Amino acid sequence: MVNKKQKIIIGNWKMNPLSVKKAEFIFQKIRKGLSFYLKKADPQGKIVICPPFVYLANFKKIKERTKNKKNILEIGAQDVFWEKEGAFTGEISSAMLKDLGCQYIIIGHSERRNYLQETNQMINRKLKHSLKEKLIPILCIGEKKEERKQGLTEKVLAEEIKAAFNGISKEEIKRVYVAYEPIWAIGSGKACNKEEVERVYFFLQKIFNKMYGSRFFQERIKFLYGGSISKENIKNYLDSQILDGFLVGGASLDPENFLSIIRETIFNF
Repeated sequence: MVNKKQKIIIGNWKMNPLSVKKAEFIFQKIRKGLSFYLKKADPQGKIVICPPFVYLANFKKIKERTKNKKNILEIGAQDVFWEKEGAFTGEISSAMLKDLGCQYIIIGHSERRNYLQETNQMINRKLKHSLKEKLIPILCIGEKKEERKQGLTEKVLAEEIKAAFNGISKEEIKRVYVAYEPIWAIGSGKACNKEEVERVYFFLQKIFNKMYGSRFFQERIKFLYGGSISKENIKNYLDSQILDGFLVGGASLDPENFLSIIRETIFNF
């Protein structure tokens, strides 16, 4: 019997696909699949799709045309800037995202840290701003392959957590999802095993409890795993009592694969 804990499945489409037509096709396939599942079973959680910014308006229109009382499909964004408005060329504000129907925001993804040189301090500003604007942040943390080999995983994660949550209150933090995405697993086809994910969870538990007080992490923090999640390996994680859901990359662009992950995780059939 799999864990009945309410789960969230977040699909990060990254810079894919290359046309509105293809994006709408994938989104519609997922939406129709969910409608079919909802006729067979009650959901134990929700789904968030985070497409490129340019598709958000299209997805909002599709959602508004969908008449379903059991709406478990939400729209999220892949990033946000730390100011509400102003002369910040190329950036996207929280107000813009909320106007497009976004509730969830991915912050600190390793690809942005790596390719765009996002620092822990920048991520802290984005996290504070998102919480102030009543958005739900999904904070990504994770170590590189070299750091793992050198035994630096805990050091890297501790630095990312302490910097990201600097100045954030206990009340605010309960809205945050922490997504462990080991960089060496992303897109590699080699997902981190459940036992290693659980070791990270218990390490983070110590960090957060030290920062915010005894049992804070267990009772307040929602913990996700991401990194080469697919329909072939999702069952390996479902009996874990510590996971609140999954951040899915490439598999979320394949409707059949993504719907299989959703069915295994959120529906019991």
